[in-house]
Parts: sequence; C-alpha cells; structure tokens
Amino acid sequence: MNKTTRALALIGLAVFLGAADAGEEVPRLPVFQPSPSPAAPRASPLLGTQLEPIVRLGQSLYQAGILPRLRYVQSFAANPTGGLAQGTDTSGVVIFGADADLGKLAGLNGAQVHATFAQFYGHELSSDFIGSRTKVQSFYYPRKQFELTEFTYEQSLFNKQLDIVVGRANATGQFARSTYGCRFQNVADCPFELTQAVGAFPGFPYVNWGGYVRYNPVPAIYVKAGAFETNSVRNTNNGFDWGLEHSTGYVVPFEVGYGTEYETDPYPRHYKIGGWYNSAPYNDPYLSTRNRSRALFGGAPLAYSGGRRGAYALGDQVVWRPDTGPGQRGIAVFATAGVPFDGEGIFSFQGVAGGIWTGPFPGRPADQIGILATYIRLSDKEDGYVNELLRRAGSNSFVSRNQGIFEANYNYRVTNGVFLAGSLQYLVNPDPINRPTAKFAPKDALVIGLKLSISVNQLLGLPLGLVSD
Repeated sequence: MNKTTRALALIGLAVFLGAADAGEEVPRLPVFQPSPSPAAPRASPLLGTQLEPIVRLGQSLYQAGILPRLRYVQSFAANPTGGLAQGTDTSGVVIFGADADLGKLAGLNGAQVHATFAQFYGHELSSDFIGSRTKVQSFYYPRKQFELTEFTYEQSLFNKQLDIVVGRANATGQFARSTYGCRFQNVADCPFELTQAVGAFPGFPYVNWGGYVRYNPVPAIYVKAGAFETNSVRNTNNGFDWGLEHSTGYVVPFEVGYGTEYETDPYPRHYKIGGWYNSAPYNDPYLSTRNRSRALFGGAPLAYSGGRRGAYALGDQVVWRPDTGPGQRGIAVFATAGVPFDGEGIFSFQGVAGGIWTGPFPGRPADQIGILATYIRLSDKEDGYVNELLRRAGSNSFVSRNQGIFEANYNYRVTNGVFLAGSLQYLVNPDPINRPTAKFAPKDALVIGLKLSISVNQLLGLPLGLVSD
C-alpha cells in the first residue's frame, strides 16, 4: 500500500467512525496548558461496538490511577505553484504513553509520573520542495526513529498552588506556548519558532534534563521559571542517551501570565510575557573563524561563548459568542511576538496573529475555522549568508529578509477525538535555509494541506491528562 492509498484509507476510517456522533463539544482549553484540559471520563462513540471491551479496560485503568495515551496524526501537503519545485509529501506520527497518579497507586498525594514516546515517518514539503526552514506539515522530523519525548516526575503542593516538574523534558511545551497556535497545519506558532531557532529551547520531540516550577499566588495569575540542559547531539539521538558528556550549557526560560476559563469568564483570555537566558556557546550565522564569509570562503563558523537573551509576549481572548450559555461557540483572536537581544541568530523578529471561530454553524458546534498570519524577519547575518550561497551558485534571484506565512483552514470534527482539517497556506519570500545547495531563491508558494488527527483517549471517553487530588 503506497503512502497516498494509506492516507485515504485512514481518512475513510475516520469518516466511518464519525457516524457514531457528530455534535459533541470539543474539550475545553485550560488556562495555562497547551492541550485540552483533563476531565472525568465521558461517553465514548465506541460503546455498543465490538471495541467496547477496550473502552471499559481504558476507563478501569484510569479509575485505578493509570491513564494510557495514544494519538495519531497523518499530514498531507502539496505545492502546485512556487518553492524550488512542485511536489507532494505525507508525514505522520504515533504518540503514545501513560500518566501514573501516585496518589492512587502509592499514597503520594499530588504526585504524577509522565512517560511519552513517538514514532515518526514520511517526508515534509518544506524540506523537499520549498526549501524553507518553517514546516508546513505538523509533526514532521527528519529522523524517522523511535523517540522518548517525555519522562518526568510532577509534584503539586499547597492545594495545587505550587507545581514542580523534573526529568527528561522540553521547554517549548511550557514556555511561550500559544493557546491556539497548534490548531494549524504549519508550525510557525506550534511551538513559537523563534524560541527554538534563536533561544535554543529544547522542543518536542527532543528532551533534555530539566524542569520547571510554577506558582499561582492567586488562581488567575502564575509565575513560572525553568532550567533545561542544552546538548550538542540531542537532535541526532533518540532521547534514551541520558549522559551529560555532550552538554554545552543551559537555557533558563521564565514567564508571568494571567488567564481565565469558561467556568469563571464568558469571554476567556490569556496574557503572557517571558524571556530567556542561554549560557551555551553558539555559532555566527555568517562569519568563519577567519572573520570571512562562510558562504563564499568556507571554514568553521565563528563561535561565541554564550549568554544569549530574548523576550516574548502572547495574548488571546474570546471576543464574540452567539450566547453565553453552555458550550464554546464563538470567535477568539490571538497574537504572539518575540525578539532576541543580539543579532547572532537566524531570526531577528517573529510575530504571529490569527483567529479561531469555534462552532461556525449551529449544527457543527465543535468545528473550527482558523486564520493565521506569521511574519519572520531574518537577521542581517543569516540573510547575507543565504544570499551569498545563492550568488556563489550563480543565482539571479535572492532572498528577502521579510517572510510571511499565511494559513486558512477548516477543522471538521468527525466524532469525539477524530478531526479532519483542510488548509490553504501561502508562503511569501520563503528562504532556502533547508536547501543550501539551491540554485535560485524559492518562489512564493501555495500549499494545499490535509490533516487527520485521532485521539484514542477521546475515542475511549478518557481525558487527555490526569487530575490529582
């Protein structure tokens, strides 16, 4: 079975599952977490089918204190125009793991253990046909390997006012995390790309040693700070190499936020500001150790000793609802911006703005229409490096520092836990950072996308996370 046939078969399976139920609300988003909030078990569309014993087993495990998790994402994209060439690609991931409530299992109230793994496959359009660093397909990573993506211990104290997480973790899951950015097929805001590209935050699926502490002085306000190892080879191993021989420093993100939920606010909002310090050494995007252009003359990159800093801000708010009764139909707007405090990274600024319309039709309360606009400004040095590579290759077209990525999508809820999203993206002035041998600058590109997401937890009527006593 080829990739396209497999993708169509999975989409057909999703539509078949959707016959069970097409009107239930999506899970509510919490104030401070990137994924839908934990909740009690709910009705499963698989009850009354041959899979009902699996539903009962999953809910029994959850009641005992063990929450299994399984998610599948299949992403398809094609660029009929633009880029370096035209083509199609499919990629996907299987993410699975479990959360253990040590209060129920061992009498350690407020304690949890989280373990998550992932298997990636496929190819990505940006790398293969466009050249741009920003991915237009969710959950693509170049190494098709089995990954440990999380192994942490979490302890809540003082009636959940203080939360401590340590272990094998990433920073992008907790810092500069947009409430709505991951509802799109491109990943410019899932997670916020600047914090990875310049701040060197460890991001999913790559985990290093680290953790964070979050304190809520009052329910709607939090302060949070973390420390995460930076590792020179992390992106090439599978997460199971726990040694420190390749550690190069640490990154310290910090954040302050305010947020409300539907339970207390008919128009929920979230506002966050934060920053980072990174002690690890880093390379100049343009200069070699001989203070000459690496693109024109080659050589090892000029290295700096570390001490990088930057800042970011995020905000979102529900601005319209057809009524303030039960449910979450309405329109939310959001924006994110970030800037490094030095000119030695590949980006000098990134800004994101967009909107999500949940329940655009009364009979489809869980569907969503999304619009996203991203602006990325390359640093002077990165822009010079890329354009000198093109000049050396004989190109008569060059890259602009100013790049735009636009997306419009429709996220169709097939059934509880199954979504099928169609999208249109348009890339303005894409760069060839992922294709350094390109002979010309990529042209503005139109991208057509389709993404299937299946949360087995929601299919089984299970929450996406534990709620400890």
